[in-house]
Amino acid sequence: MGGIGFASCIVCLFVALYYNVIIGWSLFYFSQSFQHPLPWDQCPLSIFHLVVEPECEKSSATTYYWYREALNISNSITEGGGLNWKMTLCLLAAWIFVCLAMIKGIQSSGKVMYFSSLFPYVVLTCFLVRALLLNGSIDGIRHMFTPKLEIMLEPKVWREAATQVFFALGLGFGGGHCLLQLQQARQQLSF
Repeated sequence: MGGIGFASCIVCLFVALYYNVIIGWSLFYFSQSFQHPLPWDQCPLSIFHLVVEPECEKSSATTYYWYREALNISNSITEGGGLNWKMTLCLLAAWIFVCLAMIKGIQSSGKVMYFSSLFPYVVLTCFLVRALLLNGSIDGIRHMFTPKLEIMLEPKVWREAATQVFFALGLGFGGGHCLLQLQQARQQLSF
């Protein structure tokens, strides 16, 4: 049974690695969103400042910004590309936030929980008001509430639903409980 606890801790580590990258991306976009106009609003001009960047013209301004500015990916897999310092600092900040929350413990997390549980509702309310003011919002609402039952017959839909269920109920989210049980078992064995 000890192996299950250690496996659970390893899965928790992998989930933390995954989500901290997403938190790092969110911090990056949050820091970039204070510019006017937004950097992902328009395609940048090419080197000669006469025409729009061809790669951006083929996709979109947001896609170009994501791959070329935010992630700073190289042109091919054979090119290293170097270290992306902006993303590295954002990832470091995300890990610092997580570590500080863990160091402070559950006693002081109550104040943080008030903010982190209420702030998303404020943001969602702002998004809702903004979305309702856009052209075609009524069409989008009508589309959202119009069921397409033929999609329920596709196996891909059921596979993705099962993946979400297994991820949400998976072994990795019982890590804290498993660690507590491991500590209690170790204390009982030492007596």
